[in-house]
This record gives sequence, C-alpha cells and structure tokens, in this order.
Amino acid sequence: MPIVNEGLTQYSQIVKAASKIESEGAGNFHFARVNVVGSVADIDIMGLPVVFNGTNFEPYAAQDIAAVVASTLPNAAPVALVVGSKMGKGINKEKVTLTASAVEYTVIFRGEAIVANLPTAANAAFKVALEKQGIAIQAAAEVVAPTF
Repeated sequence: MPIVNEGLTQYSQIVKAASKIESEGAGNFHFARVNVVGSVADIDIMGLPVVFNGTNFEPYAAQDIAAVVASTLPNAAPVALVVGSKMGKGINKEKVTLTASAVEYTVIFRGEAIVANLPTAANAAFKVALEKQGIAIQAAAEVVAPTF
C-alpha cells in the first residue's frame, strides 16, 4: 500500500495546469533545478516563491524584482516557484531548513502554466513577474455562504 504524506503540500496543489510542450519532445521547458539559500527553518518547500539574488535563489520577502539581475535560468527569469526537490517536480518528502549553503530544488519558471493562488508573502510585483514569464495565477475561490 502506498504511503501518502498528508502533512505536506503536493505538486497538484500548486501547479494546476501546464502546456504539453514538455511531453511532446521539447525537453524540460517549464522546469529547472536551481540552488536555493536562505535562513528559514522547518518549512514546506513546495510552492515557495523564490527570487534570484545575483548568485542563487532565495525565498521571496518583498525584494525589489526590478533590481534583480538576469538569473541563471534559460530565460534569465528573476522569479520562480519551488515545485520539488532536486530529484524532480512533485518530490516533497519532508520539511526543510534553508541555510547559507545552497541546496538544489526544482522550480517552475516559465509557462504556459497555471498555478494556485500564491501565499501572502508573494506581493503584486512577484505575481506580475510570474505572469510575464507565462505563468498565470489562479485566483483563490471565494467563500460563498449558502442561503436557504
């Protein structure tokens, strides 16, 4: 019987849709492995917004995206979302602690793709940068109170 980790975010909760470019022979179009650094303890890495700091990616915390230099990604994207460990997209086995030592993670950095509404840490500038990279953000569903 498979073991399902119910406490961590799953890939399907973050990436809602992606084009079929990858599966039709274009290689690794949407995803890349990047080095991530930081000083955050015991976090669920899946869906973490990251921004390039000139050397590595780091968790987004309202940095000025307009000031970000071209990243090491194929399209020089300044921002990305973590969607798995270095083993590939969807791999999220445990909470992690980010330190100054770079660790490789898989990110989605360009579209055509749709991702779930982002955490509050990702402000409008981050969301605009993702949209420019072809990654649309699905709005959070509104809570509707039933009336009888």
